Amino acid sequence: MEIDPRHSPAWSGLASAAEAKGLLEDALGYYGRILEGDGESAECWFNMGNLHDAMGSFDKAEEAFRRAIRLQPDMCEAWNNLGNVLTHLGRIDEAIRCYSMCLEMRPGLGDAWFNAANAWQHAGNFEQAVRCYLQAAESASEPYMVWFNLAFTRARMGNIAGAALDYRRAAELNPDDYEVWYNLGNTHLELGEVQAAMKSFRKAARLRADDADVWNNLGIACEDGGQTEAAMRCFKKAIALRKECHAFWNNLGTLYEEMGQMDDAIACYNRAIELCPRRATYFINRARVFAKTSKHAEARDDLQRAIGLNGSLAAILPAIADFDAMKRKGWIDGLTPGPTR
Repeated sequence: MEIDPRHSPAWSGLASAAEAKGLLEDALGYYGRILEGDGESAECWFNMGNLHDAMGSFDKAEEAFRRAIRLQPDMCEAWNNLGNVLTHLGRIDEAIRCYSMCLEMRPGLGDAWFNAANAWQHAGNFEQAVRCYLQAAESASEPYMVWFNLAFTRARMGNIAGAALDYRRAAELNPDDYEVWYNLGNTHLELGEVQAAMKSFRKAARLRADDADVWNNLGIACEDGGQTEAAMRCFKKAIALRKECHAFWNNLGTLYEEMGQMDDAIACYNRAIELCPRRATYFINRARVFAKTSKHAEARDDLQRAIGLNGSLAAILPAIADFDAMKRKGWIDGLTPGPTR
């Protein structure tokens, strides 16, 4: 197609059409033709920055956005998008300065508040992140993500009750996202709200039946709620989906132990140890079952292995009631930290 290089609207139209079809390289070429006729087009540099960003070429995106800003310093969106690129590049302090420049010009731009909040979270300043998320909630284009990320941030701050409230708000906005129900279930579980946790995990499982972590955590909630058979089904479902997860085998072993099915518990702990032989807790758990079944020599051997992996356990073993019989017979005397076999 023969188009006068100076006729930028035509090239811009071709670029927009190519971008709509996902032909990003072609779109870049068309914008390049515009710059041949007008290298001082801030809008063109801005559009090229967006394309480079979408293609993951963050260094080129940074260069394009900076060119746009030099030509038009009050282009708020360019400051915002430059901040996003710098965040991808791990230059968080620079990104925050860009968002600040954007918000000085448009203090009501919710997406800039949201992006700034994400940057503050990456920087570990959770208090500032929360303040920005709350600002973003008023006008962001994706309020669901605002509440979701706010909840995640509150949880990292240890404010689990606040996180639960925020996840509920996010779930109201997007009830078809299994992840929000899964995270809400985790907050309920941490708060000891077992029935609410089961309800949330079941919603997550209906939306994403192939997620092993959902089934595992539903199993934990069911176990805590006294629903033993349901917990058993959940742990087995989790293992069927991810057979090599040592934590799932350990959880199933704990349930079998609580049910008094000691041989099955031992088999599960064996598998957990096989998959993760450096986890002291698994040796403690198997030792506990050995102790309950009067296999004191086997229990002592596991306790020594556990202490070899985590020397601090030597001080707390005497306080574990399950080993009282062993203590009385001297089976745990002389256990000391040392290399494991």
